[in-house]
Amino acid sequence: MTTKHESWIKWSSIRKYELILLPLVLIAIAPVLASHFSSELYSFFVFIVVFVIYAIREYDSRLLIGAAILLLTVSAIELAWGSESYANLLSIWSYYFLLSGVLTSLVEYIRYPEEAEEE
Repeated sequence: MTTKHESWIKWSSIRKYELILLPLVLIAIAPVLASHFSSELYSFFVFIVVFVIYAIREYDSRLLIGAAILLLTVSAIELAWGSESYANLLSIWSYYFLLSGVLTSLVEYIRYPEEAEEE
């Protein structure tokens, strides 16, 4: 039997996995959600939400930029295979990831200017 201050869940291990998995899950979910919307405005809103979560939770912005590079590579492969409309969609999502990554880097720079001055 657990007491009020005791728990069967080890919160420290959950927070560790949250720091590792949640940013990657957000990157994976964003294109899936954006593909279900017919409007570009709704798709853009999904990526804005990802940006806000990354900025508030202080996740590494390089993950977003890496996702942009990966999507741009997949877009080039899709274009080579002849699927121009899907390649264009992937390029747009790549741009959204790149924009989110750069804006998150800017937020980090504004939030911690002393770290930028050391480099």
